[in-house]
Amino acid sequence: MQIKTGSLEERILKILLKKYPVTVNEIREEVGVNEEKLKRVLKALQTRGVIMLDALPDETFVRLINPNLHFIGRSSVQKKSLKRKAGKKKTEKKVNEMMYA
Repeated sequence: MQIKTGSLEERILKILLKKYPVTVNEIREEVGVNEEKLKRVLKALQTRGVIMLDALPDETFVRLINPNLHFIGRSSVQKKSLKRKAGKKKTEKKVNEMMYA
């Protein structure tokens, strides 16, 4: 399963890889998004077969059922280092003088 690096899905799945059991409210607090957006992303992950939502009377738990995840794309750290390496190009000043031998 390929997950784009830097996305909300990646942040949710990394929480699930580190900690279990996790409730929807705990994920919402750690990620810092509103409840509607989180529910939309969780339902999308559930339809893709990555997670399962276990609804109990007082809490909803999120369970990772497909741990075979591949995060694609560049991380923010990699992007910063690429910017630093490229840097500003030095421009040479051209002189409008004739050269004599």
